[in-house]
Amino acid sequence: MGWTVYIILFNFTKNSILSNFLAATLISLLSEILARKMKFPAIIFVIPGILPLISGLGLYNTMLSLVEGSYSNAISIGTDALFVSASIAMGVLLITSLVKTYYIAIAKIHHKKLQLQKLIK
Repeated sequence: MGWTVYIILFNFTKNSILSNFLAATLISLLSEILARKMKFPAIIFVIPGILPLISGLGLYNTMLSLVEGSYSNAISIGTDALFVSASIAMGVLLITSLVKTYYIAIAKIHHKKLQLQKLIK
């Protein structure tokens, strides 16, 4: 699913950073849903989902350019690979943070309801 979203978005936007971010966001969201449904940690679903998005070719080309002495090319490719990696991490972080915040808020609301019920009795 993530790779499909990445390919479709990249064909429309030609922006690998945005495409990776949105694909990682989708993967993370689906992982959180599956984690709740199957009662497993979400990381079990996130890792296999984001592995195809990781830019191995970008990292390889960065090292190749460094070895060949083409430092400006290495900086260009390396920066792009770094931003792609950061966008994947940010996509996962965004959804994970939102889900954790949601469950903390639900727990606080539940706790307040219990306190009110104790006060009423």
